[in-house]
Amino acid sequence: MTANPSSGLALDGPDDWLRLDLNLLRLFDAVHRLGSVSRAADELGLSQPAASQGLARLRLHWRDALFERAGNGVRPTPRAQVLAVGVGAALALLRHTLADPAGFDPRSSQRRFQVHLSDLGEVRFLPRLMALLQAHAPGVQLQVQSLPVAQIAQALHSGRLDLAVGYFPELQDTHQQVLLRDQYGVAVSATHPVVRPYRAAWRRSDDAACESLLGGLHYAAVRSHRHAMELMRVARLEGQVRLNTEHFMVLPALVRQSELAVVVPQQVVALWADGEAPQLASATVRRLRRAARGRKGAGTAGPTDSAAAYAVLPWPRGSAALALAGLTVAAHWSPRAERDPGHLWLRTHMVPLADEYPT
Repeated sequence: MTANPSSGLALDGPDDWLRLDLNLLRLFDAVHRLGSVSRAADELGLSQPAASQGLARLRLHWRDALFERAGNGVRPTPRAQVLAVGVGAALALLRHTLADPAGFDPRSSQRRFQVHLSDLGEVRFLPRLMALLQAHAPGVQLQVQSLPVAQIAQALHSGRLDLAVGYFPELQDTHQQVLLRDQYGVAVSATHPVVRPYRAAWRRSDDAACESLLGGLHYAAVRSHRHAMELMRVARLEGQVRLNTEHFMVLPALVRQSELAVVVPQQVVALWADGEAPQLASATVRRLRRAARGRKGAGTAGPTDSAAAYAVLPWPRGSAALALAGLTVAAHWSPRAERDPGHLWLRTHMVPLADEYPT
């Protein structure tokens, strides 16, 4: 087959890709990432007809439909899935090379980092991370994504993601840096009638009474929080769920204003309280971290108050859930980014963000 003069694309031969417009590869990558032609067009500043025309040129070039309609968006064909890995990696390499050809100067860099964070991770890290960037790297941008766990490793290795921050014990073949350790507990309002009897039962190591009290509560659950859902299953609390929601941000208000309980990391509960009583929240986080790190004399964190608005009930000492309640939050990246100067700068500066809570 000969070249198509109207499209400017050669459709045969080993050097076909040399005639491929780089902007078409950016379009392909954006549609694959976002699962939507219209959202990809918005991200790239294109009109919908221009994006559709670009996809038509790519389909002609690769002789594949590439994307098929699926609900309100599109899904990649098997051929597009294969192409996405290489295209994403190539664009990431170009972006990093051209953005910082002589290394990485945070004061002048205009680089954009792609970071996976869950909603919990956003609450925990984003405010301090953005404050850091504004102070030391004002031109650097973050694009935060929340991908299905099954897609994270491929996204890191293909360059679609620079970092993934969270609890991902299933991730393989990535480098990682531990940021913090925490433990899940059951958060309720500090005025909840269960708090006093639970504290008494926990202090006398009455596991049966603690489990009975936890089993009598009603719970709110966030479906996307796999670890919390697994803990509720192990503790046989699934039948006590009265609210299923997709959004983490509503939980603090639900706990304060109702008698619903939630299974959540203990340090996160202290962060909820930070705006109300920062000094008490700071002391609570420090004590929880000493317990999580197993420091001498710290012991196991017992029932805690967080700025008098919330109480955190730990799992009974003999509960099967206690063995699964710990979590290690880490930053993950692909080995290909190990020596990237900008990537190294970002990783190095993320570690202090998880240090002791400021007083």
